[in-house]
Amino acid sequence: MSEATAIPDEHLLVHLNGVLAGRLWQQRQRLVFGYDPAWLVRKSIPVLSQSLAVQAEPHEGPEVEAFFGNLLPEGDVRSAVARALRISERNDYALLDAIGGDCAGALMLSRPDAPVVEANAAGSLLSADELRRMVSDAPSRPLLTAEHGMRLSLAGAQTKFALCKAGDSWVKPAPGAISTHILKPAIRDLPGSIENEAFCMTLARRCGLGVPDCWIETDPPLYVVERYDRIRDVATGRVKRLHQEDFCQALGVPSSNKYEAEGGPSLKACFDLVRRVSSDPTGDLLRLLDWVIFNFLIGNHDAHAKNLSLIYRGGQTRLAPFYDLISTAAYPGLSEKFAMRIGGAKTVRYMSMRDWREFADDCGMTFNFVAVRLAQMLFDVGENFHALSDDFDLSDRPLSMVADVISQRNEHLGRLFEAEKTLKAPSLR
Repeated sequence: MSEATAIPDEHLLVHLNGVLAGRLWQQRQRLVFGYDPAWLVRKSIPVLSQSLAVQAEPHEGPEVEAFFGNLLPEGDVRSAVARALRISERNDYALLDAIGGDCAGALMLSRPDAPVVEANAAGSLLSADELRRMVSDAPSRPLLTAEHGMRLSLAGAQTKFALCKAGDSWVKPAPGAISTHILKPAIRDLPGSIENEAFCMTLARRCGLGVPDCWIETDPPLYVVERYDRIRDVATGRVKRLHQEDFCQALGVPSSNKYEAEGGPSLKACFDLVRRVSSDPTGDLLRLLDWVIFNFLIGNHDAHAKNLSLIYRGGQTRLAPFYDLISTAAYPGLSEKFAMRIGGAKTVRYMSMRDWREFADDCGMTFNFVAVRLAQMLFDVGENFHALSDDFDLSDRPLSMVADVISQRNEHLGRLFEAEKTLKAPSLR
């Protein structure tokens, strides 16, 4: 940052893995971010964001709003947090000041006079009753807002909170300390959402997609997923943050525009980003292709760019493990539109192999290669779907609805392959 840059007294420090990366402040109701001078001369400068170039002059504009705004919750959760803290829900700066102590990735935001937080500070053990109370209070106090000193921010529109796992017990981390797991109560008006997401994530793992460990807690009912942006040192037992950013942050797109139809990233933009920044573009492009196909097969129409992230570790930039995999098509009341078009198709209803050809062209792949992956994933989903019947009750809703969706997608793709005389897809058993 140049000496001429005047930083107001009221600003937030932005730390990355405990190292001061820069400062965030408001200017004319807009967010401004400037890198710290010491950060600029580091021999190895970790990436803060693909959308925020390392430079002496401060960043001011849409990319700053997009990167920092995407750290915050959305929708009803954001409104509830703002109400609980008596903050305007449109004020990103005030919300980051209030809850930016433990964000996705390795970022921590704090005031200059805030006490230094020990990342592995001891938390408080939660009893079963306290956990049940936390879940019941979640709609009005998401992210543990109004708890003394808690400064936790998780992006997304779903009610969730973050805790630490200690053996068989749950621990509420000390304010600003590292959390290790994300817990999601059932989504209101979506019966069986816990089972749906746990099943789809487990199915994804069985099909070879990289996903974090996840499971279902029964008392109280919760979907639990291990944070992939955290790593535990085996020798010391201490937990460290790993930096990450979602694709909206990397592409400078605000969360309000995360859907392609609203100006958000397309699948082409996502593939182009991976091709441009990944340390292993060949491997990550294949993983991204499998993600697109898997979401199509399970009927996840809400697979938008905020459900994809880059993770930074050991000087490498990679596509992060996948998360938020759920069959939205299992709920008739939800939108049939894809969050990102596949070729020219906005829904499955009128989709043809021409759309998969267009998709292949958009993403810089040959159609034959995409067709082979389609056939393979179709087979893998079918094989592993039935293999999971020992762990999940597939006759119970909504998993029976998920089964119907997968069966319908199988039949749909089968018809498309039949129309392509040179292609043949294996059928589900």
